[in-house]
Amino acid sequence: MPFPVMNLGLLMFVMLLMNSVGAKAPCRFASQYTIQDLVSSSVARDQFMRNVAAWEHEFHQHGVGLNENSGLTYDGHPIEFNSGILYGKLHEFSASSKEGPHLTLLALALFQLTDSPLPGDNYAATFICGEDRSSESCLAYILTLLDRKMTSYEGFRKLQPAFGGFLPWFAVNDTDLVPTWDWVGRVPALDNGQLAWAVKLAAAALAKPLRVRCLSEPICGKRAAIAQRYADYFDTMARNARPIFYEGAGKVRAVVVIKDVTRTDIDPANYRSESPWYLDDPYEGELFTWLLDLYGEWPSDEARDVLWTYKRGKFQAVDYPNGGHPITVAKGWWFSSHEQWKYMVMPYLDVAIVRRVFLNGERARSQHSATNGIPGLFACVTDIATDNTPRLRLRDGHPVDRLREGRPDGPA
Repeated sequence: MPFPVMNLGLLMFVMLLMNSVGAKAPCRFASQYTIQDLVSSSVARDQFMRNVAAWEHEFHQHGVGLNENSGLTYDGHPIEFNSGILYGKLHEFSASSKEGPHLTLLALALFQLTDSPLPGDNYAATFICGEDRSSESCLAYILTLLDRKMTSYEGFRKLQPAFGGFLPWFAVNDTDLVPTWDWVGRVPALDNGQLAWAVKLAAAALAKPLRVRCLSEPICGKRAAIAQRYADYFDTMARNARPIFYEGAGKVRAVVVIKDVTRTDIDPANYRSESPWYLDDPYEGELFTWLLDLYGEWPSDEARDVLWTYKRGKFQAVDYPNGGHPITVAKGWWFSSHEQWKYMVMPYLDVAIVRRVFLNGERARSQHSATNGIPGLFACVTDIATDNTPRLRLRDGHPVDRLREGRPDGPA
């Protein structure tokens, strides 16, 4: 069944889990597989994910999921409910939370063409380049997008330097990015934590020796320079994170108001928290906390540790009942899959107890669907609709009512 709106964040989360490439099946391929196929057969799982990668490449198109001229992502594009063809108006805006996954997939696709491929690279390459491009053509395409994307970032930083390299929600066009009307002089922390690590990954991928000949000029001759630009941009974000977003006493501002966006110096006095809300979640917001921890200038280890002690209270255990056989998980906010984003970026799963808790959450998610006859796993996505007016559901992370004690209900 087609989704009423193609959303980049959720789409990228799925794509980052993949590691192969293959032939394109009919678009409604899911019914060709049984649960038993996917549980017991690595071949079936591989084929299923190759099919996903091939079809999701349809999103990675100019005027649908990205603007190839500026290298920037779009938030998405509505599709017609019955036919699945493009419908309505393009979402001509985006944010760091879209740019981060796109950059990550570009980097993984590029790693596939180097002498240091990573798990997931083959699928990422299919998502970015499709199945018909040669390796040489794919390489040139990736380098071109990375070059244009960084040019857009650098242009915005030049015009509004007080953002410090961090991005607001922004309108997209063929040449640059500008803040949307409601994000003028405002910048979020969470989204930019996702972006910063993607910038670093892209710099690393660009610096790796290639195993594929780069034949397209002049872009091939610019690869080393593009790599340095990404490395420099990450350094800028890392250097500016603390003076812009850290309020003190462990508090990381969720949204910062910038008094004068044209100032070229990063003066803490030019920034304030928009509200008493702080980035204290134990979910994807921790990516920004790590940026502060690892790259911020701290007077002592004790001062840095306050980042973690301040937010520790929200990392709580809760039991999913599971018919009398409880599964202990980390309490979610909506218990949506996007809350697991941090596990794909930082090496949390190298720690045995963290890996166990993470897998428990996925067991609870799967068991809930199996017990209730639900053919899939819940997430915060556009609701199933019967026409071209989808609604956003925020209460479907899944056993949400059991795992969100004390949280206000979201909109139905």
